[in-house]
Amino acid sequence: VVTASTVEEVQISKSSWQMDPYEWHFLVGSYDGTYSETEAEITIQVYDEGFSASKIIDKWSRRDSTNSVFIGGRETNTSWFGAFTCIDATLDEVKMFDSILTPAELADLYNNNATLVNEILYWNDNIPPASE
Repeated sequence: VVTASTVEEVQISKSSWQMDPYEWHFLVGSYDGTYSETEAEITIQVYDEGFSASKIIDKWSRRDSTNSVFIGGRETNTSWFGAFTCIDATLDEVKMFDSILTPAELADLYNNNATLVNEILYWNDNIPPASE
């Protein structure tokens, strides 16, 4: 889950934490609306099965105003569209919201896969696309 309001595009510019590649992880990111020409302050929280969070703060760099969002990878060649570096993992679900979620809403998402009113994007790898 990544929440944002006005930033045009952000990408992870550094990663300093290790995750067990054989475990499922619940990642939550929030953007507080403050950024400079080169950086935005993003808070990332990683939750375990008991919904206890270990808070990690990292900087994401603001790039341009193309309004693109890349989840699970990043563009590596800005001179032409199509060159990406991707994570070596599987993304099962991605949700985006138009406001920052409360701890109770996050717990409801984690425990019950709740649908919230302010949800603006939902993608699930296990649901096949609708036939046309």
